[in-house]
This record gives sequence, C-alpha cells and structure tokens, in this order.
Amino acid sequence: MGVREVIRRVEGVLDVLGLALMDVSVLVGDLKKFLGEMRCYVTVDMVRNVVPKGVLKALTFEDLGGYVVVRFKRSVKPEDFRVVAEALMAFEGEYVSVGEGGYFRVSKRR
Repeated sequence: MGVREVIRRVEGVLDVLGLALMDVSVLVGDLKKFLGEMRCYVTVDMVRNVVPKGVLKALTFEDLGGYVVVRFKRSVKPEDFRVVAEALMAFEGEYVSVGEGGYFRVSKRR
C-alpha cells in the first residue's frame, strides 16, 4: 500500500471520527438538558421516614414551600436532639438556631 492510499484511509477514518464526535456532542447536550429538567423533591413523608420512631411523637413536620421544617413540640434531651440531627443529615438538613424556637430545615429541592 502506498503513502497516498494510507493518507486517503486516514482521512476517511478522520471523517468518520468527526461525525461520531458530532453525534456524541449532540448526545451530551441532550443528557445535560434531561438532567437539568430532572428534579428530586423532598417531601414531609420522606423526612419523617428517616427519623427514628422513638422521637417522632416529639416532632412536628411542616411543608413551608422550599423547605420541610422539623420542630420539637417541647424541650428535649440532648440525645434526642442528636438523634434527629443525625437522621436529617441524610437530606443535608440544617439546624436554624433562634433560641427556644430553633428548628431543623431540609431543602425540598435536590
């Protein structure tokens, strides 16, 4: 096989690779669009289900638009507070400290 034939074949391979690259580029764009539209929303029930049953009676759960808010109905023992805090870490929950009215909140949008 001569040099010209090798060059011709390499150019053919490059043409095929160029088309494949364009297809992959289109697929990546479609996947990004799909992932951007795909949302996971946290619900009150989802949050309630991660909290151990032993402390559920001491809590209230509210859907406040962008957040699920978890409050203690009364003063609690430090170990109950820790149990709830650890459970809500599954949803990247955070504690909002406002004195006696402090509460946990979990973003509904994932």
